Amino acid sequence: MVTSTDLRRGMHVALGDAPADLIVRGGQVVNVFTGDMSLANVIISQDRIVAVGPIRDGMAGPQTRYLDVHDAYVVPALIDPHFHAGGTHLAVAQLTEALLQHGTTTIATDFQEFYVVTGTPGVRAALDEAARVGLRVLYMVPVHMFMVRNLGTAGAAMEQAPLMEMLTWPETMGINEPPAANLIQENGETIEIIAAALSAGKLFPGHAVGITDEDLDAYAAVGASSCHESATPDQIILKLRRGLKPWLRHGSAAPDLVNVLPAVRAHPDWMRWTCLCSDEVDPADLYQKGGMDFKVRLAVENGIAPIDAIRMATINPAEYYRVDDRLGSVSPGKLADLVVTESLSEFQVRDVVVGGRVMMSQRRLTTSLPQGGGYPDFVRSQTILRNAMNAGDFDFHVPTGANRVRVRVIGVADGTLVSQPLEADLPVVNGSVESDITRDVLKLAVIDRHTGSGRIGLSFTSGFRLQRGAVSTTYCHPFYQLLVLGTNDADMARAANIMREIGGGIVVVDGENVEQWELSLVGIYTAAPFADAQREFLRINQAIRDLGCPLKAPVLALSFVALQTIPTYGLSDKGLFDARVQGFVSPVLSAE
Repeated sequence: MVTSTDLRRGMHVALGDAPADLIVRGGQVVNVFTGDMSLANVIISQDRIVAVGPIRDGMAGPQTRYLDVHDAYVVPALIDPHFHAGGTHLAVAQLTEALLQHGTTTIATDFQEFYVVTGTPGVRAALDEAARVGLRVLYMVPVHMFMVRNLGTAGAAMEQAPLMEMLTWPETMGINEPPAANLIQENGETIEIIAAALSAGKLFPGHAVGITDEDLDAYAAVGASSCHESATPDQIILKLRRGLKPWLRHGSAAPDLVNVLPAVRAHPDWMRWTCLCSDEVDPADLYQKGGMDFKVRLAVENGIAPIDAIRMATINPAEYYRVDDRLGSVSPGKLADLVVTESLSEFQVRDVVVGGRVMMSQRRLTTSLPQGGGYPDFVRSQTILRNAMNAGDFDFHVPTGANRVRVRVIGVADGTLVSQPLEADLPVVNGSVESDITRDVLKLAVIDRHTGSGRIGLSFTSGFRLQRGAVSTTYCHPFYQLLVLGTNDADMARAANIMREIGGGIVVVDGENVEQWELSLVGIYTAAPFADAQREFLRINQAIRDLGCPLKAPVLALSFVALQTIPTYGLSDKGLFDARVQGFVSPVLSAE
């Protein structure tokens, strides 16, 4: 909250009539408005910039602190406009520390994992933790989860009233990515939520995969104003022509940035409307490559001018979210969120200032994050199963007398979240269909872990190429149920039962050997330090690869194989869903 006293003090500091609290001294300050830079000092009073220029008489006093950056550039701190925190598996305090090291102080996120498993109380706990540790959150109400509420079993009742309540929260900036294909067929409660959001001046960032022409017109007409789901240059122009601001995504499972940059490189004026974003980034990529800083580097490496790349990670998202009055630039009146780098093109983050506090200096965190209040018991991970699982629970029964079946197969590949609609002929043994390791057609199960209903959805997938064993995970979009992939039913049952014991995480069964990574918060997050989390993530991914999986990001690929909002197929405890027809379909096409 800004008080009149704060404003008066800042004004007097700017005039040289009172001492500053912090002066970032002697750097080349990048101006995202004019596109140039100048040798200047950044004068800070409390948490705000009050002047950029010379140090006037009276600005420096006995208590004034200095950050000397004579050999470097000062840019605005980075903003990630579309970020799913669950992909990092880092609890909020650990996530904040990780993002700071890579220059990001603000994220737009929905904390959908807390919402699906616990409802609004879990989201409130996450937002309160963010406030305690100093992470700036532009909160987006997870309307997209509400839209798929009937397609699987969530841990919390997904009703309209709690979403309407979240629209009134002070952190809320809008509603998050209602999928276009679902929305076009939706004429009920979701439209009412969108109308309430737009009437309250909230934003509607979109999610438009694989739609064109009249459907895209309809999506924009109902309020969508951006989209992060562009994988080709053609999709960029298709959306721009309808006023949908394209966000250029580079995530661990969907590294689209290099593919779409030719569009904005060929038309530099388009960069005025574009943002860089992460969507989902795993802890290893965040640790080893970076976050928004990595995307700035990647854009520059692929022909984008450094200042333009910085704009797409600072002022552009700030303007979209209508927070450019306080974020996104190094200018008087803005919050003192700054990044210092020695090279704009290499963009390695050296120093970070947040709200006038030096949080990182010479690539080392200098200030411990405030201790959060912890999480309530109801966000602790649990996997509730009616009984211990056995191999028979994974039988895929077919009509009596069938010797062979043709089945639908969820095709998975590196570098995309879109599944391929494959088919395969499989033999029937004793009335049951089994995985076919030799042809890479594996059995897939999604089990309700929230209510203990005993409901199991079964289907088949290809692309993981496991040669033995099984994997279970509670990091499973969109309902965060218990997903099990395996080469045989006995190992699948064992992987599920181990998950029941640990509550949530990822389990890999390889004969007598078991590797597991416990995720203690809603089955998605760990409170372990950032470095430890990325090591555990790498270890569990390697355990999956040791079963024969060739994918670069096995955990992410597995988590998205159940997703029903992106073509083609998604599996839940209620069955196999085809996003193209917006309906459930049988995994079996025919039986002989």
